Amino acid sequence: MGHLLPFIVIIERSMRRARTWLALLGIALVAAMWAAPAHAAPWSERVRGKIARDMDGELRTDRAPRERWARDVRGVRHVQAIVVAEPGPDPELRELRAAVLKLGGSVHAFHRAMNALTVQLPMQKLHALAERDDVASVTPNRSVQRTASTLEYVAGVLTSRGRSYSSTTTGGGVGGRGVGMGVLDSGVMRS
Repeated sequence: MGHLLPFIVIIERSMRRARTWLALLGIALVAAMWAAPAHAAPWSERVRGKIARDMDGELRTDRAPRERWARDVRGVRHVQAIVVAEPGPDPELRELRAAVLKLGGSVHAFHRAMNALTVQLPMQKLHALAERDDVASVTPNRSVQRTASTLEYVAGVLTSRGRSYSSTTTGGGVGGRGVGMGVLDSGVMRS
């Protein structure tokens, strides 16, 4: 029994080293898990305000796309989006176009009046695009439909007393002054 004692001491020393290494590894893993969310939070907060909620919802699902602006291309989910750029020194948005192409997307249209692009790109690259400083917002290229309006009836335009013209000699009427409306139709989807 006396000759086994040196072996027992060696085994106990190696187990002590293994416990020390396991403890250090555990501390490193806990530190890495705490550091990752702290690093990722500012990125998502900065991007969250730029991406439309319905796009973010489509990103988080694995089901087949239901919206017309989302589709699967060779097993990869792509979205068609309208990217509004911040005003800057590049009125043709060349840098933003290059960034879309670099992310594996394509540019379908340039809307000069809105300082915007209609793009198609992989959904997983959407956050990388929104993270850019020159991007103001990213919204899906939603379908726009005409709707019936009761405004004409409420305003009295369609009654016998209402006139659809405006004249300085005959008085009132409906001229459209002070009415503002805006619809951005990218024109890239077939009805």
